[in-house]
Amino acid sequence: RWLADFEMHLNSSGEFRRLPDGLLWRTTQPVLSEVALTADNPDLPLGYQAILPVFNGLLAGNLNSLDAYFSTRVSGTPAQWRAELSPLNEQLATQLTGLIIQGAQQLEQITVSFGDGDRLEIRLFATACAAADEVP
Repeated sequence: RWLADFEMHLNSSGEFRRLPDGLLWRTTQPVLSEVALTADNPDLPLGYQAILPVFNGLLAGNLNSLDAYFSTRVSGTPAQWRAELSPLNEQLATQLTGLIIQGAQQLEQITVSFGDGDRLEIRLFATACAAADEVP
């Protein structure tokens, strides 16, 4: 993550776990933390509320669900593709200025640019379910 206010990168690692109504985002390094990315989480920051439909749409394989929130420009080939998403409404654009998703046979990277100058880059790697269950 790029923290604009501090002009520094913060590297972390962890996992996402699909929930019936969203995602559980567990950070394991450099500190252990969890956040439930669900619509009914009152403590979820606005920036994360804005990306919740994106994660749900992507992980459900429903890219058409993103059309309600973003205009999309897709480039590349099925072997190496890139989609640039721009917010459609002003309220969303104050939280997210842009989103880039990239991959090959599967989604590999999500880059989120926030309205405050912060940037979140997520690189996804396949993980065996048994290994994910072993994380404390």
